[in-house]
Amino acid sequence: MVADQVAPQLLANASELSKAGDGFDTSAAGTDVTYPTTTSEAIAVRTQVGDTEREYSIGIPTTGAPAQQHAGLNAVSYDNENGSATVSSTRDDGSVVIGTTIDGTSAPTNYSYPVAVDGAPAVLTVEDDGSVTVADTAGDVITHFLAPWAVDAAGTKVSTRYEVHGNVLTQVVEHANATYPVVADPTSSKYFKKVVIDKKASSKGTIVRVYPGPGMPPVGRGSGDSIYNDYKTLVSATYEGRKYRDQLVCHWANAGKFKVPWNLDSWRPDVGYTKTVAALCNP
Repeated sequence: MVADQVAPQLLANASELSKAGDGFDTSAAGTDVTYPTTTSEAIAVRTQVGDTEREYSIGIPTTGAPAQQHAGLNAVSYDNENGSATVSSTRDDGSVVIGTTIDGTSAPTNYSYPVAVDGAPAVLTVEDDGSVTVADTAGDVITHFLAPWAVDAAGTKVSTRYEVHGNVLTQVVEHANATYPVVADPTSSKYFKKVVIDKKASSKGTIVRVYPGPGMPPVGRGSGDSIYNDYKTLVSATYEGRKYRDQLVCHWANAGKFKVPWNLDSWRPDVGYTKTVAALCNP
């Protein structure tokens, strides 16, 4: 599959798929996802938001394309028959990845995804960082689409952005001068709204500012490992390692949503989780 070669991170940490009567099912970190057998139906995501189970759906850009299961990659793809294909998987942290592979100049530049919450049109808001917040009509936030990205076969970033029209999220991929194939990705993140690398905030070093998303599980309903795994998809290896994990998990378990953002300080020593907690997450 093109996606795993051009952008392997698209399908990283994908949870196992199983064939079901109405499509392909997978479960991860308290999130259940059903991929339809054709694009005449939407991808259905059932997840816990706070203490309530909610369902949101994401439509696929074309109608009537049959599904193809890629068992070895735990992914489902749909040939859009216009020089592009939709490739989707669910990460083991509950994030839903919906990628697009673009084969040439004849493929569209716009890829639209109608989003609904509990069967009603979702309310979509483009944030300053390019990400999109998904809420119901009462204003309760359900999930976020992380800021979009696109990369070509040469590893070069391709200009891309989100546009919102009603409950339809459109990813615009300006791929005319790219080396094909191009892979583009909107990802619905269960845990984080965004992560900001702030290199100027302190003379001591970099601060990684972590903004928890609406699906961040309360203590006892999630695991530190799954939260850390989702965090790692948003940062480079420079900001990975046990000291970052311990600070992150400490904030999740103790600060919760009462202190945002969660600041992970690069200069803090690696003293282990117990001592990190004893130092109020700042050893």
